Amino acid sequence: MRIATFTVSHWYQIVMGRLKVCFLTIVMLVALLSSSCANPAPRIKTEVKSDKDSDHYHELLYGDERSYQNRVHNPLDHIVNRLKRYFVFGGTLQAIAEYTELLRVGLVQGGAVQYQDRSSEVPGTHAAHVIRVGEINSELWNTNETLFNATRNYIGHTQNVIIDANKFWGIGGELDRFQSSNLTVLNGINFRSTFTVQSPKVKTLTDWFMAVIRRYPMP
Repeated sequence: MRIATFTVSHWYQIVMGRLKVCFLTIVMLVALLSSSCANPAPRIKTEVKSDKDSDHYHELLYGDERSYQNRVHNPLDHIVNRLKRYFVFGGTLQAIAEYTELLRVGLVQGGAVQYQDRSSEVPGTHAAHVIRVGEINSELWNTNETLFNATRNYIGHTQNVIIDANKFWGIGGELDRFQSSNLTVLNGINFRSTFTVQSPKVKTLTDWFMAVIRRYPMP
């Protein structure tokens, strides 16, 4: 199934528009967190958490919480959220590094995912990671167990999507590899700065992301 009405330029406008809106939020997160306070396999089960990229639970909209957790996300929204949340993740890592005085580079490694909050219970769908990276540096556990667990839950977060949006040899796998292999570039963005100053670095990652999108029909 293709979303024929969305061209690459439409995607770019949607992504950049959302990033500009969320950049200030990331800056505030870095300031707030930094001023306030092993080899696991198979995947470690993490808590199922609600977040603003997935919409907050509301009984009138979703019924019981199980129905909310099992809802199937629009593949367009899921894919855009994968880039948006990637930048939020970068700001989060910067804040954690500043707060704990650990090195930001290497705080999280690329590679196979280690954490997952659930499996999909809906036929024809996958529980797809929004952030797909590897291990968390064990020094974070030794320094601050609470932040380690929060980071683990963040990485383990998934959204139910149609299988075509999460195939390993399709767009899902390409975006997994994009996120895993570009952590160094992501860590080069200073989320204490302004979007205007940091926009060239943001645009570089966004352009690479869009290059992935161009190679695949929209699911």
